[in-house]
Amino acid sequence: FTTGLMRPETRPLESEWRGALDQLQDSVIACEACGFEHGVDRVMVGSGHSCVTCQAILALPPLLSSGNEPVLLKARRKIFEYQLATGFIFNDAAPLASVESHPRDASILGLLNTQPSAWSVSTVENKPMRIEPGKTVRIIDGLTIDFGERRARVSNADTTITNLK
Repeated sequence: FTTGLMRPETRPLESEWRGALDQLQDSVIACEACGFEHGVDRVMVGSGHSCVTCQAILALPPLLSSGNEPVLLKARRKIFEYQLATGFIFNDAAPLASVESHPRDASILGLLNTQPSAWSVSTVENKPMRIEPGKTVRIIDGLTIDFGERRARVSNADTTITNLK
């Protein structure tokens, strides 16, 4: 709102605004103690924080990184290719994956393959796995997923500090 006021060519494109707002919407987490919602940013991921309302330590979800901004892996979140690549939103894009809670233990999260083709996955021990469409892989630290066009790595928020600096 500063430079662009007088120089329209410096204004962000609509696709840049939409990407930023999409990222903001998906970066909100609730304090487990009081329910107050916080927007997670690079500073919070890098250093951790407590709730501004009740001072409880905020538990950050795992992250999915692919060279772009890390994606918070929260239950019921859809993961799209643009989130792992350009950041530009494509309205007609189908999700690559969906973050799902285990049916008997909501604290266990998995990535559901919503693509028509299988993924190649490897654990931190380099154990290869194939995740067929409609199947889920448990979200664990160090998991690497080849979605076809994109590769991404899962990490706990506290292990991502060095990737963000």
